[in-house]
Amino acid sequence: MSRDTLLPRLGGLRGRDRGISRRTLWEKFDNTCKQAEAVRDRAVDDATRERDQVTNPVVAAAWTASDRVQRAANARYEAKVTTAQTKYDKECGNAEAELTRALDQRETAHLWER
Repeated sequence: MSRDTLLPRLGGLRGRDRGISRRTLWEKFDNTCKQAEAVRDRAVDDATRERDQVTNPVVAAAWTASDRVQRAANARYEAKVTTAQTKYDKECGNAEAELTRALDQRETAHLWER
């Protein structure tokens, strides 16, 4: 099988150049979501470390957090995680919308070429 037959076909588009451009659009989408995921994961890791500095007796051995302090630390952690997830969802959603627009434009342009 040739490379052209292995590339997915969308709207009847054929040809190596069109396939590579289409693939590039999908790769851009995937890379954008991967980057947003990495940012989210770092933010969650930072929030976990911050919370654990207060609530984990192993990390904060010289001090025992009261229930009130633990609730506040956990609430702050949850807020940071929620914010990070919301940013990820927005970034990846925007990338998906951009991908869809670009694919639709390619498909429409091809229909006008006929």
